[in-house]
Amino acid sequence: MSTRMSLARVTRSRELLLAAALMAVSAGCFAVDRWDRNQVDLEVRRDSKMVIASERLLSALKDVETGQRGYLLTGDDAYLEPYKAAVPQLHGELDALAALGLPLDGLPDLVNARVSTAEAGIAARRAGGLTAAVDAISAGRGKDLMDAVRGKVGSIQVASQARIDGGAGQERAWSAI
Repeated sequence: MSTRMSLARVTRSRELLLAAALMAVSAGCFAVDRWDRNQVDLEVRRDSKMVIASERLLSALKDVETGQRGYLLTGDDAYLEPYKAAVPQLHGELDALAALGLPLDGLPDLVNARVSTAEAGIAARRAGGLTAAVDAISAGRGKDLMDAVRGKVGSIQVASQARIDGGAGQERAWSAI
């Protein structure tokens, strides 16, 4: 009888050891799954911030254009208010994009060149009136720069949105499991 009891104890110990091992593996799998989900969530949040910051950058640059255009047409300094408010915001949004780890690939140079072109148009209007302002902007450099900025911002937004959509797809797949 004692051999039988010893065998039962060994069998029971093995069962408990196997159960403990299965629980440890399950806990490890759960931890890895949670870490993966958290990583995807962090990436989706970062990409969402990229889309928002890039949209704010584009909006501020449009305000620069709006203020410039209003001033060039009227010569009234009141039309420069959106311009004056937007210029400092541009650098803040560029900094926000850089802080999110986005390679800016010449975007700051394009933004600065667009602002410089607007400044040149405003200076021409101040110095020589409407005709001088028209001459300063008729080459289309401001439009070309704005188109280039729109292209870069569009690329940022498309890439970010694709990553967001990919992360959402992973979340849906995990939910199905």
